[in-house]
Amino acid sequence: MRARNRGYNEYGIPPDDVRRVRDYCRKMGREDRLRLFQCAISNAPGLELLIYESLTEGVGYDRLDRKRGVPAKSDDFYAYQRKTVAEFYDWLRLTGRWNE
Repeated sequence: MRARNRGYNEYGIPPDDVRRVRDYCRKMGREDRLRLFQCAISNAPGLELLIYESLTEGVGYDRLDRKRGVPAKSDDFYAYQRKTVAEFYDWLRLTGRWNE
């Protein structure tokens, strides 16, 4: 399945955890921010700064596109964002940072 067609459930993230992990991205500490940025680099080369900014500041595609210009369509941008969140979520669970 193409990345743009995959939702959070295909990545194995329960619906309740999607909201929690996105909120966590806005409130996390320095070490976790570095890991999120690493996930963005590995999953969305060329978009990593924009995806990182979107996740940590809660900024959407349209606002980022007006402000800085996004070199991708919105469906691709959000697909890479979901992929980044999925990898970060897996890392949080593997390291014991995720409280069930």
